[in-house]
Order: sequence, then structure tokens, then C-alpha cells
Amino acid sequence: MKSINTFLFLIFFSITAFGQSQPFEEEPKKATNLFPVHVSDRINDLDFLKSLTPLKDQINTRKVVTDNVGDKKNFWVSNSETGSFDSKQFELIKKGSATQIWFEVNEMNNGHLTTAVADSMFKYLEEKSNSFSYNPQLGIINLSNQIIGSPPNVDGDGVVDFLITDIKDGWTPEGNSGYTAGFFYGVDQYSSVELPVGYKSNERDVLYIDSYPGIYNGEEIDPLRPLGTLAHEYQHLIHFNYNDRINQSDYTFINEGQSNFTALLAGYFPSYSIGDYLQDSNVPIFRWERNGSPLPDYGRAASFFSYLWDQLGFENSGTLTQSALNGANGINGVLTELNSGLTFNDILVNWGLANLLNDRVNTGNTQYGYHHPFLSGLKTSDIENIGSSFSNKVVQIERGGIVYLGLGQASDLDVTVSWPGILGRARLITYKGSEKIVSELINGQSFSTPVGIEYDNAQIMLVNTAVGPDEASTTSPLSFTVSSAGEQTFALKSDSTYSVTPKFYWSLPYYNASQVGRLGFSNKYTAPLNSIIYSLELFIVSGVDANDQPIEVKGSGNLNISIREDNSGQPGSELASTSVPFSSLGTGWQTFNVKDWNLAVTNGQKFHVLYEFNVSTVNPDINSVPLRLDDGTGTQNVSYILTEPNTYAVMFADDESGGQHGVWNKVIYGQALVTSNEDEITNIPQQFVLKQNYPNPFNPSTNIQFSLPEASVVSLTIFNALGQEVDKLIDSNLNAGTHSITWDASNSPSGIYFYRLQADNFAQINKMLLIK
Repeated sequence: MKSINTFLFLIFFSITAFGQSQPFEEEPKKATNLFPVHVSDRINDLDFLKSLTPLKDQINTRKVVTDNVGDKKNFWVSNSETGSFDSKQFELIKKGSATQIWFEVNEMNNGHLTTAVADSMFKYLEEKSNSFSYNPQLGIINLSNQIIGSPPNVDGDGVVDFLITDIKDGWTPEGNSGYTAGFFYGVDQYSSVELPVGYKSNERDVLYIDSYPGIYNGEEIDPLRPLGTLAHEYQHLIHFNYNDRINQSDYTFINEGQSNFTALLAGYFPSYSIGDYLQDSNVPIFRWERNGSPLPDYGRAASFFSYLWDQLGFENSGTLTQSALNGANGINGVLTELNSGLTFNDILVNWGLANLLNDRVNTGNTQYGYHHPFLSGLKTSDIENIGSSFSNKVVQIERGGIVYLGLGQASDLDVTVSWPGILGRARLITYKGSEKIVSELINGQSFSTPVGIEYDNAQIMLVNTAVGPDEASTTSPLSFTVSSAGEQTFALKSDSTYSVTPKFYWSLPYYNASQVGRLGFSNKYTAPLNSIIYSLELFIVSGVDANDQPIEVKGSGNLNISIREDNSGQPGSELASTSVPFSSLGTGWQTFNVKDWNLAVTNGQKFHVLYEFNVSTVNPDINSVPLRLDDGTGTQNVSYILTEPNTYAVMFADDESGGQHGVWNKVIYGQALVTSNEDEITNIPQQFVLKQNYPNPFNPSTNIQFSLPEASVVSLTIFNALGQEVDKLIDSNLNAGTHSITWDASNSPSGIYFYRLQADNFAQINKMLLIK
């Protein structure tokens, strides 16, 4: 039983986190960072290919060659290590109506390839596809031909040749790095006599698939490992027939995006670097290979086209591959052809909302989420949390870029967004319980939420719908100006104990090989301020594993969440608790609002958050919840594994970093704010005022009141008589008005204290006396 696994896909993470499934016992085994890389976008020089005439368009009197199983032939294979072409001997192992599978003879002789590999690959190429495929009754080739389009068939034999070979790309077992999983090379579509010196053509419809480590990874042979890559590269071959062959080169973004989607069509996750895009969404949408790396671009393209066809229907996806139009014009042409009633701008905005919300149920709108199970956990992590009160914040957004601003928990919001021209879009998203409402913000017009309704959270999404005519051109961003005023009844502060680098997913509960329980976990926290525990957050993983099976919440059970006292460093007596059924758990960050506990903590107080999984059958294949673990780096706090009720073992350390693994979870602290804002503008304070605390002297708590004539960034800090900071009561944006906050000095000794208010250019210090 493999109970902890290295990430193959996790929301919001870097591709360098990939590896293979790992058992997780007392110490985790070292993970191999083996991940596939696509290179077709790099090796095909479209300007060069445009100068040539494809074989299909030449007057060709050559006799069609028929190959038979057992035939041995030499084919040219591009070698990126030497920059040349290698002549390798291949044997035809399997032949069907649409495919021919050739094995490099050397890879057969060294045991990397076997006839069983050919049988398995052939089955998925021609006879069936996996259970997540759009049509599992069709093989990858026939499914793609039916929906995406037809390959060029330059040699007239009606089949595609798959050359399974050890692609020379610089990969070594010691490097534990990315390897070239496969590629399509356009030179094979041209006559050898037409190519310049140094180029070699096989003059066939050819796809190259890596055998080592693509199929044999040094430990085991897996013939299914390259199938997602195979589907990806096959779209490039089809795309060539409709675009490149007629010198109508499509944007790389569209070509690669359609290839990523074709993998999803065949039942494989579209791109493991979607998380890279979801961490940085303010980028030109059609730009390719910015900052020297295309990985975030693959993720952006995979996300966009997976969303597009999730909305428009997988069966319609070939219309874009076959379109003669390009960029946004090509997408608009397809939307018109399909009578969708949508434009590219509509899709761009709805895609941004889907990446933020990914909730088709609680929004009441199927356009605000993904339907496919592989995509149901996608959510952006690129949110700038700035509070509900600020003025004239300027945000620069790239063409096709998207920015999210977090306003936090607030009520009586008044938001204004403006931008030059007509190519901007803005939305306000409010959350209350399970309800999520999306409101359009009109350029330059103020938008107010209903009076008296307090939202659990609120966000602004800004979109630049202008797209450049050329993906490689320099683009100018669009400047948005944003202002917001709102009542914040709590000032919120987030605290966590994990590093931001994900490494494993961990499905709980289970028993390890020694039959020691892994029934839950706890984290120790130290409260940074006097507050209540406002909410708790836990990250639940989604995606696919090494066998392309979904990573998801399985079965039924309850997640019991409790706050425990600190007992000599371990969880002690329970202070408060709640229980959440598995059926209500989603993916990504899950927020558990525990404000009603009214559980107060004081600055410096140590406590533990315990997550315990209660199921009828302890078997992670039946009942489990997948969590995210970090790589053991950064500032970690003590984490424990629950081995049986009220029994704990220290969390495992990472082999490479030596640090204790952290589970992705957070504590949100809330400080109550009492704010008075009258409807009459004349009642807004005319100046900054810091009043004397009341009562004074006090024991153990006192109220501090202050007034702001305008929305300001406010800091309210407590110092002792030695000038040492004792507590920070407020450090956030507040709107204009009169505010009051309570300082609880239960853990402080008697004496003189000072409280300092800083708001914009205003600063004032007052004295108070604590007598116990």
C-alpha cells in the first residue's frame, strides 16, 4: 500500500516538485524528480519550414512503401546533445490500420523495450483509451482523428509511424531532472533533397517517443507512461496538416494549448505546470517562453483550452486546430461558428473567475468552474490581500493578464474601479456561507453592497482584455485605479508553519507497514496577538497520480477539528472542536469558519490545531483525504502524527533538507473592531484623533478608541516602559470613521504601558497604567 506520494499534479505548484509515488514510513524515501518536458515548440523553426514545400504539396510519383512486422530500417533521429541527426536501426514490432510501432533495436537488446510494451501501447493507440477519455471505446489515434482532425499522410500509406527510441537530450539518471518525453519534428514532412545540409528527413508522418526514462525509468518498465505525451504530440502532427503545411502558422500558445487539451481528451492530465500559471496570472496571454522558460506558458495554455472546451464541448475542439484564423481572431471565429453567443473577452473573464472560484454549484453559474474531474481542484493562489479600505491603488495589467485583490471579511463595501478606454473588465466577488456572488463593476462607477450584510470574504478581479496582434511583440499594460471603503468588523491575521515548496501528497488515514496508525496530525502554534481563532484553513490536494488516477477525497467519514492546550509541547486538553463530513470537503484551500467558538487566545499563548480523520474502514483506497506536505525547509514548527487517540509521534523529517515536513494548514486570527460610520458625511471625523484608553488604570483589559478622517493604513502598537513592543493590535487598512479595540493584558505584568497610533503621516503616543 502506497500511502504517501510525490506530487504529479498539485494546485499552485512548480514542476520541479514532480516525482514518483513513495511509501511513507518512519522516514520518507528520497524522491526522484523525474518529469516529462515537451520540446516541439523549440525544435520546429516555423520561418524555416515556411521556406520549404511539404511533400504532400509536391508532385510525388514515389511508390507507397508497405512495411511489415519484423522489418528493420534505419531512421534519422534528432540529437539535441550534438545538434545533429543520428541514424538508428528500428524494428517494426506492431502494425495496425492507423499506426506502426517501431522499436530502436539497441533499446530492445538492453531490455528497455519488450514486445509486451508494444502490445500495451498498441491497445491504447488503436483499440481503447483510459476511463477518463472522452470516448474510452476509441484508441487515442482514432479518437483524435474523429475530433481534432486528420494527419498529413505525406507518404501515402495512411498510417503514423511511432519511433520508440532513447531520445538524446542530456538527461542522466544522476540529474533527476526533466527529460524529453517525445516530439514532432516538421522536417519529416519535407523531401530530404530540399532540406539544407545538416538536416535529415524520414519523409513520413513520424512521432518520436522516449524509451529511457520515458518507458523504462531505471527501475521498472511502464508502457503507459508516455501515452499522455503521445496524445499531445499527435495534435502537433494534425495541426501541421491544417496550418503549417499551408504556411498558416498558428500562435505557439494555441498550438501547444490544443496539444495539452488533446491529452485531456484522451484521458490524461493536460499539463503538470498549470500550477505555475496559477501562481502568476498577470502575464500576456499569447506570449510564449517569457523569461527563458516555457513551463508557465504550457500551464497557462493547458488551463485556458481545457476551460474553453470544458465549456463548449470536447467534441467541438477540433474546430480551432483546423481554423485558418489566428490568436483571438481564431478563437472568436470558432465561438461564432459554434453559435456560442460568447466572445474571446467573455471567455477570458469567465476563465479568470473559474480559476478563482471553480464552483459551478454555489455560484449558480456553470461558467464559473470546471466540469472535468481532473480540473475540479484548480484555483489561483495569486491573490494580493490588501484589506477593504484603500484609495486610488494603481494596478498595471498585461494584455490578457488577470489580477486578483483580496478585501477580506467586511460589510458595507463601496468599490470603484476605473481604466482608460474600453478594454478592461472588473468584477466584485463576495462570499457569505456557501453563497458566492459575482457582480460586474462598471468603469468609473461606484458599486455598493447591500447595507448591513457582512461577507466572510470579498475579492476584486481585474482583467485586461486587450491582446496584442503578435505574440512576440512588446505590449503595454493597462492601468487600473481601484478604491474601496468597507466596514471591517475583524482585523484578520494569518499564521502558518509550512514552507511554500510542496513535495508530497499524504492520504490519511492509514496504517504503515509496521501497523502504526496515521490517523491525523497536529500543528503547534504560538498566538502572535490577543484575538480569537477566527477560522482554520487546510489544503486538500487534487490532480492525478502516476497511474493517471484522480487524487481526491475518497469514501466517507468525518474530519474532526479541535484546538488543544499545550501540554509540555504536545496537544493537551480540548478547548473547542467541530466535525466536518468528507462529503462537504472540496479541493484546494478549505476554510473552516470557527468564529462562533469565540475562542480567545493571548499574545504568546501556545496551542495545537488537531485534524483527526474518523472513518469506518482505515484504508486510504476506500476512505481518505489527500493533504499537502512541504519539503521540510523554511521556518517549521512542531508537527505531530496522531497514531491512536491522544497518542502522538513527531512528524517525519525530509531526507534532503533534514527539516520536519509541514502540512499545509493555517490559523486565521481575528481582532474585533468596533467602528462607527454615520450615513451623514458631516459625521465623518475631521482629523486624526487618538483618545485616552478607558478604563485607566485597568485590570486586565481596556478599550482604545481612535478616529480617522480618511481611509488609512493603520498600526496600533503597545510598548512597555522600556520601549519594548508588547503587542500589535492593528496592522491593516481601515476606512474613515471612529474605531475601538480592546487590549487584554492578562499575560502582562502591572506597570506603565504606552500605545502608539500610526496612520499615514499621523503618529501619536498615549500612556496607560495596568494595576493587578
